Amino acid sequence: MFTVNQLSKIASITPRTLHYYDEIGLLKPTTIGENGYRYYGEDALFRLQQIMFYRELDISLEDIKKIMGRRNFDVVNALATHKAQLEKRINRLENLIKTVDNTIDHMKGKKEMSKKQLFDAFSEEQQAEYEKEAMQMYDPEIVLAQLNMLGSHDTPRFMTLANEDVVTAKLAFLCQMTVPGAPNIYYGDEIGMTGRTDPHCRRAFPWQDTGAWQTDLHDEVRRLTALRHRSAALRRGAFHILLADRTTCVYERRLGDERVVVALNPSRQPATFVLPPTGGLPLAEEAVGAALGEAIADGQKVTMPPRSGRVWSTFAV
Repeated sequence: MFTVNQLSKIASITPRTLHYYDEIGLLKPTTIGENGYRYYGEDALFRLQQIMFYRELDISLEDIKKIMGRRNFDVVNALATHKAQLEKRINRLENLIKTVDNTIDHMKGKKEMSKKQLFDAFSEEQQAEYEKEAMQMYDPEIVLAQLNMLGSHDTPRFMTLANEDVVTAKLAFLCQMTVPGAPNIYYGDEIGMTGRTDPHCRRAFPWQDTGAWQTDLHDEVRRLTALRHRSAALRRGAFHILLADRTTCVYERRLGDERVVVALNPSRQPATFVLPPTGGLPLAEEAVGAALGEAIADGQKVTMPPRSGRVWSTFAV
């Protein structure tokens, strides 16, 4: 058995951390002595190791508790998963380091690099692998339940961070309402409230001063929340990136026969893309974002205005 101080030294964490893990039910001591001291056995050591592995992968304590609390949680399988994730991370970092080294040599005139080689570490295939890794790192139920936040009472107002640019705010809300997770709107962000630090980011909602509202933004947020409310695919559907390049990102959400396709072009230039063939039916355009009222189908070329987002679905009204 190990005391709190002994275990904290073995694991290189603070006694306070162990006390907190006990408090939230993540790592309970094996036994508590008559003197009130916590004692940890070998099983607790392995459980703490699992917790620290998950923390290394940037998983929250709340989610770790859910994962490790499952009845079918298996330590050996978890270790194998950790190893695979860490090996992928090592491979990704090695490729990035190689690209950095080659770029330095290129800039010093020691070797030539093509334009494509400058971005080899960021290939579409690699981006797809990152997407797969990110989606598999967390349980699907956790991904769908995690809060997606643009702002909170502890951060500067989103509109302030966006330099009070309404177009940027609209694009951010469109993304927030269409990706996996539970959208969380900090009061006032939907009308464009500003404020950098406390107390300015926590000012009261201007109920009486409607002239200070960004009504165009407010209307768009209402349309987007209504869209998400109507769409089970946006709330619970699978997520897949169809294509992504330096200007455009196109992704879809699917649940049963319901399909939603979202395209974002945050650049200041028009962009085009061809919807990859997925065997789906033609989709009607939703009246959100830069809607042009155009239906799309597999293999069709689509034009995106500068700094715009568009949404198509099987149930557009």
